[in-house]
Amino acid sequence: MDTRCKYRSLFLSSLAFGALWMQPIHAENGTSNHFTIPMVEKGPEIDGQMSAGEWNKAVALSGFIDQFDNVASARQVTYYVQADSEFLYLAQKSEIRPEETVAWDQKNDTVLTQPTWFLVNDSAMSFSVAAGEVVNADEPSIFQYSLNATGRLWKNEWAPLWGGTIKARGGEQNFRYKNEFVSEQSFDEDKTIWISEVSLPLSSFGVKELKEGDEWKMLLARDYPNGDQTAWTYSPDWQFSDRWSNKRFANAIGFGNAYTDEEGYAETTFSATEPVVRVLGWGDLANGVIDPNITIYNPGNEAATVMLSLKHAIEYGAGLPLPNQEMEVDVPAGSEVQVDFNPMEAPVDLASTLTFTATGSSGAKLMYQAIPLKPSLPIAGKAAPADLSVASGLRKHAKHGRKEITAYDPINNHLNLELMGNERMQDQAVHDVILSVRKAGEVAPFVEEDPIVIDESMRIGRDSDENPRWLFTQIIELPELEPGLYEVTATSRAKDGSELAEGRQRFIRYDHEKELPWLDNQIGVSDRVLEPWTPIEASENGDSLSLDVTERIIEVGGSGLWRGVQVNGEELLVGPVRVDLTRDGSLLALEPEAKLRDVEIADHEVSWRGGSSGSGWNVEVQGRLEYDGYNEFRIKFNPPADNGKVDSIRLVVPLKASTAKLLHATGGIWMRSQVSSIALAEEEGQLWNSGQSRSNSHNGTHLEVGNFKPYVWVGNVDSGVAFMADSDQGWVPPQGVHNTNEGSIEVERDGETVNLVLNLVARPFTFTKPREVLFSLQPTPIKPFEADWRERRSRLHIQLAFAPSSKDGWSYDGQKWRGKNGAEFGGGHGNQHFPLNWELNREREEILSAGFGRGRLHSEGTPFLPYQILNGAVNLQVEDEKVPGLQGAGFMGYLGAQVLSTEEAGSGSITKQDMDHRLFRYQRWAREVPISGFYFDNSFPGMNSNPWAGQGYFLDLPDRPNKDGKIQAGYNLVNMREFFKRLRTVFEDEGRRPYIWLHATDSQMVSAYAFADVLFLGENFPRLNDKNPWFSSKFDPATMQVMASQQATGFPVNILEMWGKFDDKSLGKQAKRDLIGWELVHDTDGSGVFPADWRGMDISRPAEFLPYWDESVAESLWADQEEIYVSAWRQENDLRVIVFNRSDEDATDIRVALDLEALEVETPEGGWVLADVENSELELNGQFQGENFSISLDVPAHDYRLFTLKSIASTEADRQRAEERAAAEKARRTALKEAKKAQKAAERAAAANDASDSE
Repeated sequence: MDTRCKYRSLFLSSLAFGALWMQPIHAENGTSNHFTIPMVEKGPEIDGQMSAGEWNKAVALSGFIDQFDNVASARQVTYYVQADSEFLYLAQKSEIRPEETVAWDQKNDTVLTQPTWFLVNDSAMSFSVAAGEVVNADEPSIFQYSLNATGRLWKNEWAPLWGGTIKARGGEQNFRYKNEFVSEQSFDEDKTIWISEVSLPLSSFGVKELKEGDEWKMLLARDYPNGDQTAWTYSPDWQFSDRWSNKRFANAIGFGNAYTDEEGYAETTFSATEPVVRVLGWGDLANGVIDPNITIYNPGNEAATVMLSLKHAIEYGAGLPLPNQEMEVDVPAGSEVQVDFNPMEAPVDLASTLTFTATGSSGAKLMYQAIPLKPSLPIAGKAAPADLSVASGLRKHAKHGRKEITAYDPINNHLNLELMGNERMQDQAVHDVILSVRKAGEVAPFVEEDPIVIDESMRIGRDSDENPRWLFTQIIELPELEPGLYEVTATSRAKDGSELAEGRQRFIRYDHEKELPWLDNQIGVSDRVLEPWTPIEASENGDSLSLDVTERIIEVGGSGLWRGVQVNGEELLVGPVRVDLTRDGSLLALEPEAKLRDVEIADHEVSWRGGSSGSGWNVEVQGRLEYDGYNEFRIKFNPPADNGKVDSIRLVVPLKASTAKLLHATGGIWMRSQVSSIALAEEEGQLWNSGQSRSNSHNGTHLEVGNFKPYVWVGNVDSGVAFMADSDQGWVPPQGVHNTNEGSIEVERDGETVNLVLNLVARPFTFTKPREVLFSLQPTPIKPFEADWRERRSRLHIQLAFAPSSKDGWSYDGQKWRGKNGAEFGGGHGNQHFPLNWELNREREEILSAGFGRGRLHSEGTPFLPYQILNGAVNLQVEDEKVPGLQGAGFMGYLGAQVLSTEEAGSGSITKQDMDHRLFRYQRWAREVPISGFYFDNSFPGMNSNPWAGQGYFLDLPDRPNKDGKIQAGYNLVNMREFFKRLRTVFEDEGRRPYIWLHATDSQMVSAYAFADVLFLGENFPRLNDKNPWFSSKFDPATMQVMASQQATGFPVNILEMWGKFDDKSLGKQAKRDLIGWELVHDTDGSGVFPADWRGMDISRPAEFLPYWDESVAESLWADQEEIYVSAWRQENDLRVIVFNRSDEDATDIRVALDLEALEVETPEGGWVLADVENSELELNGQFQGENFSISLDVPAHDYRLFTLKSIASTEADRQRAEERAAAEKARRTALKEAKKAQKAAERAAAANDASDSE
């Protein structure tokens, strides 16, 4: 059984619904358009001139079909095709309208056509060739070419590879194919007629010799600005580009007719002797005028007779067809004869089909063409499209991100449009714009908006006030749509109502029940309390509510806010969380309610209502606590009717100074810059605000106002409080954006109190109505460590996610494939939401779990964690035929407005639709492989300005009219949290212990990541190399303490080594010691490249870490020299100690002292056994004085020493465990090898039997 994934071309087979006109009914049954290509002795000279006598023996083709409406186009082109023994030749002659011409490119001697702001000119001749030959794959390829009016030609090859059709090669540069083809072009004196000639070697299609009667398939097309596409046949291949931005289509929306489906190709036959049919024109078919211009050329040595038939049929509606015309044409040898059909006019309001057939005297079909007609349709080109662009309104907010999001939002069923006029619009006196929407094939629009009058506020400058353009966005709410193709049209008009320009964008409505079956699924939604958490224990005590939530106790008072928070018995707060409301310089008194209301208690969740009031103000609080301690607060501020003025409103979380030692905060756009990982200063006043970060270059970027950050954690070595919110909706932010002096969020010291302050109203403001804010607070650690957490972390290796490739092109995990031509599929590291090769994926899981992987991936139970991108738009080129529904580029193109980020470069965002889709796919993956988790790259707070997808919001700041109503960017951290919670439930439902590994450098947002397992940090530059060798210098102690705040957050951490090149091998060895030592002294581990040394401790059992930055530990475990850091682990009554030298100088005679009683270990019976972990033969000289121990050590620069203090019994138990494990591992690997031998023997026997049977 073939378990590999295959690509389905996303042709719109369902477009026939409600649209009988999509295929001509009266085309002969099973008959495709067909033409015969003449084989000539010598082809034309390719000079772009179509010189006399060079193309008069070529087949000529006219009557091109508008691809959107599937009717004869108003814009006609004539193609010419011929071949000789070496080359295929094509030429075209078509119109370029004066309105479409921007300028003449003197340098390249070519026309520049509109729209100029798109990367690739979209006025092009496009053609596809399916010669039926195998070229770069195992099955025949389709070759697709486009030559635009600027002379750029690009090529794609489509071929079935490993069972699925995917794009095998592509490019947009002439030089890539300069040895493969020749193309030239010219223009007439008025620059309105474009002629282009192309020759392509037959060998490029895999054809060694062209023979009489050879059959190919071809598609010939001419595309125009505004996405108007025409072809000689109708192609059903409407789809989204696999890059979301197929620049062939105007407006860069990435949706159009891709011309890759052979069902829409014409059949062709090569002949050197058959008569050549030359259809030079059909008349004005778009207006129903049928006036053929046809000649027949006879290349043979004898006279020939050609039978011609011209038929007309009514497709639907009441009416009579035009009379048929049939004739026989005698053509002398070597001559060309003009054919005289009678002109006719098709009925205006009826859909009909014109069918032309040419048959040779031998019975050979020379040409067959069916042309659908419907003259009343508002087909492309009724007004000049050159100066007006219709694109997605989300583009306006996309300062960095993907701008090619389609204008149609299928979830909200509306069009979010951006209308842009170019430089020439200033000369056209635009008064207004009319927007309308119609369905393909229908005459009248079903939506027509009132005229939108253009005013100066809509004008924008380009680089200066010169050449102004105008720009505005508009939302069109649509009625319920049937599945099908649609078009939105914008028409600009002068004041007198005359039309000036027209812009269009096409979009599609899929059948959601069929194509989006995963929408609104409930996969992973559960009230079950997941491990390692415990059910909430709640008790109401008078005016307060006490909540015991997995080793934390939260007390809530009548205000609805925290009255107290305890972690492991230690109180974190100085007093209750409060709202400080200031008016006219005075703090208003707010009296809490006597008791909470509407308290609802369940194992997984508790909710309540509370509040406070005073001076006419009423503050309503809704609280909701989840079993991991995530406490959501919805606060509504109701102003007094007579005076809603305030100076400020601050929500204050008063922390004990002993609690607030460290801070981690992060934001979007560039998390490496927007992060703060610092030790809080001891000084009074402001210690930090959200306008500050590691690099202030991105503060407030892409925000209209303020400098909001979605996540802030303040804590110490073993506890803390985390703030999280998706946006500052409802807040009144500070005036500035890049202000580093005041922030939307602040941390300030007031004596023994450190306040975490949310400046909900950061400046004087007058309330005219209630305002509501939503955020969460969460005491940390958010979960207890499991007993074997260090062992589980030690199993993680970067190659679990970044699998190398084998010789046959497949990665070992089956998630990506590299073809023999160098093309790579699978998206980066293989980030599509399913494996390309299910069989290899399953095999990878079996090998790893059995402990038969290579290198370090050889321990039993090694997890297989496929690579995925969290905040990333997946460039899906392929689809999984095992799963129904929209996939690949179609998924991203169609749901781009709901999935793609408008702010983060190249990123997606965990929206509801993305979450639903992932869980649908991941559940299937977990069941079929079976996996226990994923490695999620790009885990960070992705910013987005798309309120329609629940990301960001419309500002409500009536006192700032220049900002009021604009979109303020936001995040999807709450959705991230829900996603991981549901994903964890999926794995537990499948009976797996989850293993969710997040690459979250600089974004340790533990409230969002609560239901993941391990955080992977440290992807910061520079790389370690000869110039920057020291990991301990790259990450200073404060940064490492925040990164390694595992006990305080509840999250294991490993760190990417970022290992570079060391020419100095000796320095490289020392740098490795520096790296491992600095990780160990913070209880972290690496990515598996250089694993930490955990000898001397059983990491499958609990061990308490005693960090050097814990003040109580530092009093009991210290060294007497600067830059020497000492940490330890206590496992039962044993100690393992690391001494690290961060300095550039060797340290000798370091005295390391341990107060054993304070470290809570007792002298064992028989005394202590002191041992060097790395060298058991080395004698260490330690001294015991009662419960005190000291030792003198030499530690080289950037190096470390490890020693243990254990009992004799513990030392013996360690030895026995080590022997037992070694013996078990040896037996296991022997059994695996024997099993593998037996499997190979069985495979050889089966192959021999098959060979015998075939004989």
